[in-house]
Amino acid sequence: MTAWYGRQFTEQLSWSARLEWFDRDNIDGIDPMIVAPVQTADPARHGATRTDFALGLNFTARGGHRIAVEYVTPLSQDLDGPQLETDDQLIFGYQFSF
Repeated sequence: MTAWYGRQFTEQLSWSARLEWFDRDNIDGIDPMIVAPVQTADPARHGATRTDFALGLNFTARGGHRIAVEYVTPLSQDLDGPQLETDDQLIFGYQFSF
């Protein structure tokens, strides 16, 4: 689930904020090809719940070019099993429309 808000500073520059929440269940079933007794093969250790907050800037140039940057930080994380946590992210993007 995502809630998003954006606002223009000028005709070419805007900012955005978003709040994202997701809930992923554990895997249902088992793969008979994975028989090793390791934690990552346990289908009950893949679930996760996370809430992220993000701020972004968008710059639109003439000719259909757009450059965007977004900073994302996790507000909360609840992981089942030995999974890697998500750290802060910095996302860059370029778009061209014609």
